[in-house]
Amino acid sequence: DLALQGVNLSRQDMSNLVYKAADILKPISDQIDQVIQEATITRSDETTLKVIKVKDKDLKVTTKKSKSYVWVYSTGFGEIPATSYKLGATRSRGSLLSFFDLSRPRYLHCDGYNAYRNIPNLTIVPCFTHMRREFANIIKLKNVSHEETEKVINAFDVFFRTDNLIRTKYKDDFDK
Repeated sequence: DLALQGVNLSRQDMSNLVYKAADILKPISDQIDQVIQEATITRSDETTLKVIKVKDKDLKVTTKKSKSYVWVYSTGFGEIPATSYKLGATRSRGSLLSFFDLSRPRYLHCDGYNAYRNIPNLTIVPCFTHMRREFANIIKLKNVSHEETEKVINAFDVFFRTDNLIRTKYKDDFDK
């Protein structure tokens, strides 16, 4: 907290500094976006973000609202690791379509949200973490036999442990 260090900045001054920093860093952000957009295998996810005011020149949005979305686009462990965060006014597929050039085929590792479905040149690669979560939700249901569901969850857990062991053992190979 800056106030504890004797720096007094109003909320407006802080906001202005963030906007100025974003403008200065935009060329770097654009290069990161380009790396992600040129990758054949990418990752994406979105989550809600409570905001006071959305002001986005690219989306042509200026609204006062409490709920917006942060879209995360990434190459993951790709040849050139890169991650970009974009503010979106909605959770619609428009955010995804405006970020990616889908004139060529690509793979998208994601949670399977409906916005990602039925898009030409986009092959969905399911996220095992999200899949496991759906099975874990079944366990919460009452009056349902959980024996088969627990077997599936255990299989996911074995997969995740094995993946972690491989990443640990061959860490140097993943860092290249």
